[in-house]
Amino acid sequence: MVIDAIGRVGQDPGTEWGSGRASTQDNTLWRRFDVPLNTQSDDAFNPNQEWYGFALGTIHHLGVAPTLPPIPKGLIISKYEAGKSWNKSLELFNGSAEAIDLRAGNFVLEIYY
Repeated sequence: MVIDAIGRVGQDPGTEWGSGRASTQDNTLWRRFDVPLNTQSDDAFNPNQEWYGFALGTIHHLGVAPTLPPIPKGLIISKYEAGKSWNKSLELFNGSAEAIDLRAGNFVLEIYY
């Protein structure tokens, strides 16, 4: 089950998906909650439609859930940050009222290039 996706399965974006601040290279991306989550990992991907872009290393949204309704239920990717080479990070957001044990669940993070 796909809970959220960044990118497109089977597509090599070259150096990045998107352009400007909302590109996946050398920027910090923060999930927009005013659009539906991307649960189709094989559809066209344009980060400008699903993510806000900030300068690399921006942390002012770290750990802050947006106040725009609706808050997604369950686990989603709320932030993606891509630096040079393999220097990348993800932030997960739990929109449910219960703790989620990633070790006990059937969760898999897959990266496609």
